[in-house]
Amino acid sequence: MDVIAEDGVFIIQTVNYDRILQQNITELPVIDLPDKGISFKRTYDHFEDKIKFNGILSVNSPTETQTFTNSVELYPFVSDELNEGLKLAGFKQVQLFGDFKGAEYTPDSPALIGVAHK
Repeated sequence: MDVIAEDGVFIIQTVNYDRILQQNITELPVIDLPDKGISFKRTYDHFEDKIKFNGILSVNSPTETQTFTNSVELYPFVSDELNEGLKLAGFKQVQLFGDFKGAEYTPDSPALIGVAHK
């Protein structure tokens, strides 16, 4: 069964692991929403062919601060793999972008966005 119609479009977005790997990035900017009392710290531990993502979510209320931590092992899906995988899946036209405004994808882009046409 086809999930996407013959003239359909598939859009996928992920962190730009090309940048994370090439620059050995171990931490992303903290997402801080002081008016909501929320802070989210994101770090990476690099291994041979995997990345361990570590998240620390802090939630402040008037009476207490709660902290939640989680770690998960990720496969760093890079742009060449995304491009090739979408073509192997039968998409005729694949475009890569660096953000949702349509900026050209480069290894320094903050995001990796694939737009694939059936």
